[in-house]
Amino acid sequence: MPKKEEEKKKKKTQPNVVVNNSQGTILQNLGTVIYNFFDEKIIKRYIEKIIERYSIEQRISFLILFVTMIVGGISLFLALRPNQKDFMTGEFRIAIAAFAENGSDLPDDIGYTVADGINIRLGDDLREITVGPKVEIWGPDKVGTVKGKTPEDRAKNAGELASNIRAHMIIYGVVEETPNGMIVVPEFYLDTQGFHEGSEVIGQYELGSPFPLPGANNPAWAYDFDREMQTRSDIISSLSIGLSYFAVHEYEKSLEVLQSIESIDNWEDDQGKETLYALIGFAAGKAKQYDLTESALEKAIDINPDYARPYIGMANLNYILALQPFDESKDPADVDQKLLEKCFTYLEKAEDAPEKPPLAEAETKIHFSRGQCLWLKTYTGELPDFSLSVKEFEAVIASYDDGNNLHVRELAGESYARLGLIYRLTGDLPRALENYQTAADLLADIPERQAQFQDRADEIRESLNQTDTTN
Repeated sequence: MPKKEEEKKKKKTQPNVVVNNSQGTILQNLGTVIYNFFDEKIIKRYIEKIIERYSIEQRISFLILFVTMIVGGISLFLALRPNQKDFMTGEFRIAIAAFAENGSDLPDDIGYTVADGINIRLGDDLREITVGPKVEIWGPDKVGTVKGKTPEDRAKNAGELASNIRAHMIIYGVVEETPNGMIVVPEFYLDTQGFHEGSEVIGQYELGSPFPLPGANNPAWAYDFDREMQTRSDIISSLSIGLSYFAVHEYEKSLEVLQSIESIDNWEDDQGKETLYALIGFAAGKAKQYDLTESALEKAIDINPDYARPYIGMANLNYILALQPFDESKDPADVDQKLLEKCFTYLEKAEDAPEKPPLAEAETKIHFSRGQCLWLKTYTGELPDFSLSVKEFEAVIASYDDGNNLHVRELAGESYARLGLIYRLTGDLPRALENYQTAADLLADIPERQAQFQDRADEIRESLNQTDTTN
């Protein structure tokens, strides 16, 4: 066969079709099959015969019939293909979005390239793990781009995306053009609606500091990008695994994985490592390893004194430690007042800390923590009444906004329970019943807490019914 004709035949099997989504890919493949099914000479000879033998009306009929067959085939093909899920269903769900792009001279599709690199590495890492929660990953092909000029904008859009597709974790960020090249800013967002007792980890976090890359016209950018992203990808995959264990209450395993991240090379303390130590502290607190909780949160504070989250964690830790002697003796006089005072000190620092990540609900968490500390201070006779504590819990409930802010639903449920306790202690049983019942209703997906508060509501209801019967 002559060389030109052979090259022509090869070109025939590669139609110039560019598509970016799954449906387009299906149509492209179907089109290729149809295109390659016929040989040029056969088609030409067939068309000549039609022109010779049939009238123009018959030719049009043949054309309509041909088009109908093609359309029908495509429709049948699409109808028989598996349905695409609209939302995620895994035990722990990670969505990787294409990074937003900010600049006119960036490499083509650099935002997608960043995200897909993370997607590939994360998938490889997770495939090696045969135990633990089932982790579901959606890549940038399905997720799209989390856009936004500011961290606040991107965090808000990431939060909306997490809610829409029911993801627990959104990995995203931005690639920004600079005079010397570009900067990649990896970020991630955690949504605790899938976490029981996980309200500490909600909101936006940084995955190390932004890192620079050479300009688009510099051939070194791809190599440097891969080298830098390898460290970030290792961090992301380990965080994902650790948080997946956190989500299913495997706090010891979560700690083991999170602590292993400390040994990852090329992630320095000044590159956002306070995020890691804060998460270690939160997981250690759930595992009741309070010494580790304290040391991890103190490391986070040492690295970044402007970061509010660790201060809130330290306040909660000191509340727990102050309460421990009372839990053993049931004598309010045994509450450690010095530790209780530390709660208020750390909460003041949390309020003053300028770094309160978008959607982290730091102010709501401060209200809840202060409400608990004020409740205990009143219960031990250090304050005349519960009015200050009630005010703090009501602020948490106001933040919940009748269900419009689901991120604080768990805290709102716990706040209603605290109000139920306060009204019970002060003899207002109808209000105690109302608040305990609301707490039980809000915490329906946390069976232990719901059962506890439902039992208290039922007990008060029975007491009120007996009083009505007696009267």
